[in-house]
Amino acid sequence: MKKISEMMNTDKAIALHQLFPEGVPMILVHIIKYADYLETNKDELRKQWGAKPQLFTFDEWLNIAVSTRRRIDHYYKKLLKSSSLFADQLFDLPVVFFVVDCTIKYADTLEADSKLKKMIEILFC
Repeated sequence: MKKISEMMNTDKAIALHQLFPEGVPMILVHIIKYADYLETNKDELRKQWGAKPQLFTFDEWLNIAVSTRRRIDHYYKKLLKSSSLFADQLFDLPVVFFVVDCTIKYADTLEADSKLKKMIEILFC
């Protein structure tokens, strides 16, 4: 196995999926819920978005969220089973920015002593 500092996001995603397959469904659900929230509240969020400098405009972020949601909808059952598909579809450009952000936010909802939370922090923070 590579050192974490040498791992690409796809390598980290494969490791996460293989070590915590039971966590994958909830990560996917969290991503779906956040994408839906952005879509549902886009007018209000668009107004608030420009308050501080961002890597993406709101519309770019929304497009990435929608694209991510489509990938999850299309491959959902396969994403649960295949760590390589999970990595290739969700941890590569451009959706990786959205997916990593959602994954970190999901980890923040977990108990402090959760092993999954710690692994997400180690891999992506």
